[in-house]
Amino acid sequence: MRRFGNRALLAPILLAFVIFSPPQGACAIEGDGPQTLHFPEPALLKPNVSFWKQIYTAYGVGDFVLHDRERLAVIYAVVRVADTTDPTRAADLAKPEVQRLRAKYQDILLALAAGVSPEELGPEGRMLWQAWACPCAPEELRRAAGKIRVQQGLREKVVEGMQRAQALLPHIFGILQEHDVPVELAALPLVESTFNANAHSKAGAVGLWQFIRSTGKQYLTITRGRDDRRDPLLATKAAARLLRHNYEALGSWPLAIVAYNHGREGILTAGHRRPVRRPPLWLCLQELLCRVPRRPEGRPALPHRPGSAPRGAHSSATRGERRALRPPPTGRRTRPSGVPGSSGGRGYRAAHRRFPAARGTGTRKTGGKRGSDA
Repeated sequence: MRRFGNRALLAPILLAFVIFSPPQGACAIEGDGPQTLHFPEPALLKPNVSFWKQIYTAYGVGDFVLHDRERLAVIYAVVRVADTTDPTRAADLAKPEVQRLRAKYQDILLALAAGVSPEELGPEGRMLWQAWACPCAPEELRRAAGKIRVQQGLREKVVEGMQRAQALLPHIFGILQEHDVPVELAALPLVESTFNANAHSKAGAVGLWQFIRSTGKQYLTITRGRDDRRDPLLATKAAARLLRHNYEALGSWPLAIVAYNHGREGILTAGHRRPVRRPPLWLCLQELLCRVPRRPEGRPALPHRPGSAPRGAHSSATRGERRALRPPPTGRRTRPSGVPGSSGGRGYRAAHRRFPAARGTGTRKTGGKRGSDA
């Protein structure tokens, strides 16, 4: 399932599949009933949570944060580029400076590991010495030299997602409550798709909740002509069912969310033998959703759910006008039947002639005209 950022690097020291919930009384996603703490806030995760909040709210597309891959609170430098709002262009502009700084801090860490005094390495040497709470094991510093990564700011993506969320959240809240799923999990689509119902990933995940095809087919209709993963309400109902099933199998909402992205069977197999190193990214975003107002009247029905009305119902053009604008057909298109060319020594054509009633089954016309209302 698609995520923005690199979720594999989030809070790698998750020890008990523990996730936090929004501060008491601070969030609007509490639902209508009393709020229960399904997700306790461990002190161990606070530095990592703080890091991602900065990435989502303080750092934009032109900011590139060099930090430790595991201890996210260890930030080495921030590279900033201006005059562009395109993420790819910004990354290209920042690349030379990012590479220079990465090499610089790698050299400093290796020098500290070799026993060089931080005073000899200047302000950067002293900063790294303090950041790693040295004196520390040389091996730890050598490992740190290989764990410097770069995270681009995501503020603009979060803003876009929050704008889309305003229309969707009241419906998502209601669906989650109907399935007895904590409403805190309404934050999941913000990281999965930034609330974009048409989002798709390179791995084939589609829609608001980023279902891959194999998982989606267990809960939704997915065919050549229809993909319910793109329907925000149907996809939300499917996600609620999946999360509920995970919870019933695993007995923990934090585990249910880990299984949402890593598979229920894998979590059941792993049991509690070792910690999961990749907790859900959504845990850093719940406080952002607190700023999205809920409709006090509750959850009004949408006038038209995508796919619930003919395509022509969404157009002001008459049926005749649409027919006049329809492009002409490009000719017959046929598809092979897949019947072998011979059977038992007799050619297929000869066998076909022996059964007149079967004629016409060798090829199949594609149904409907392009652009038709059918």
